[in-house]
Amino acid sequence: MQLSNLYEEAPIHQFCQGCSQLKRNKPTHCIQDYESMDEADVLFLSDSFVFHNGRSNPFNSRDVETLTDILVESDLPGDCRVAFSAAVKCPSVRESDMKTADTHACRQHLWATIDQVKPKLVFACGNLAFKMVTKKSGITTKRGNAFDIDTGNHQFVCVPIFHPYAVHTEPKNRYIFEQDIKNALAKVITGIKAEKIPVDLIMSDDDLDKILWLAETPEDIAVDTETTGLNFLTDKLNTIAISTKFGNYAIPLLHKDTPWEDTDYILNVVKKILENPNNRKVFHNAKFDLKFLHNVGIYPTNVYDTKLMAHLWNEDVPKSLKELVKLFFPEGIDQL
Repeated sequence: MQLSNLYEEAPIHQFCQGCSQLKRNKPTHCIQDYESMDEADVLFLSDSFVFHNGRSNPFNSRDVETLTDILVESDLPGDCRVAFSAAVKCPSVRESDMKTADTHACRQHLWATIDQVKPKLVFACGNLAFKMVTKKSGITTKRGNAFDIDTGNHQFVCVPIFHPYAVHTEPKNRYIFEQDIKNALAKVITGIKAEKIPVDLIMSDDDLDKILWLAETPEDIAVDTETTGLNFLTDKLNTIAISTKFGNYAIPLLHKDTPWEDTDYILNVVKKILENPNNRKVFHNAKFDLKFLHNVGIYPTNVYDTKLMAHLWNEDVPKSLKELVKLFFPEGIDQL
């Protein structure tokens, strides 16, 4: 007697027809955890299930402990519900294992999970989970961003983040991993919204009179430039923006809509402001702005660069302005 005859082959789920994972030797296939899941506000998705000691879990105990610690620190509302699942329903599946047909098949199980749980926010942990939810790739560059997703029955926000495993194996990822989670929870679950920052457009001599104090003030200012392109040899300085704790100002310089017929006049005013020896001028990636300013004879003094500051503070965090705003002023951004 063949032992295999004692058991009936488990029926293949209709979603799994043609999936190559069924041909792989696994302790089980197609773990339909969503059939017993309750509704939750937040859903963490791993890449695939971890099968250990006869049980399947989307995350191991260390991963859950890490995520729980961050959730506790996030000051979520007391009634906020959190759930955990896997984007791929077979255990121990890597991104390289998944063929296009496999992805299409298993996404039906994933949508069934989403429709059952009805989360407002889904964290896709790792590139495979990110690809399964959004059909996009590139977790390193897209982590922390928000993607609006519609299954056809339920709409939610997906935020890709590193997998907790990437934090355990590379501790430098911990800071941005935590911040990505906290930012998404604050925006999507708590509902923190950015305040609109008023900007005064300088379009007349009367407007200029209001900012001439910047040429002598000891108060630090933040400076940004807009240009017609990236090449300082061929492109032009379009607009300059100056921010202080007393107000924010935008000055059209070589802009097509500038009111200044005498461009030398307005450039001279900006020159006095940026060459004021009494204060600091804070740029981001200052070398870019300085090339364009030098081209028109403006040589800012006491220049500080937040990109360099960020590197000195923590060389492991991303250095783009958008990423630094997320880290230091997440309440000031409208969209993750």
